[in-house]
Amino acid sequence: MSGVKLPCVTDLAETAAVYAVCDSHYSEALRIVRAMTPAERRHYANRLSILLNLIDSMGSVAPGVVQ
Repeated sequence: MSGVKLPCVTDLAETAAVYAVCDSHYSEALRIVRAMTPAERRHYANRLSILLNLIDSMGSVAPGVVQ
């Protein structure tokens, strides 16, 4: 990714946790998630579930079609 400026991920814990997982820094992702309140973790898990459902549904959607 030469020349690509990565976004700052420190503003949102959720984003920082995803970046940590993408970089295989699982202990850092766990640290970030543990710092969230139970309500924040539930909200985050719900958002991730929605994202996973969107990804899973892509196999049944024709390219370029927005549902």
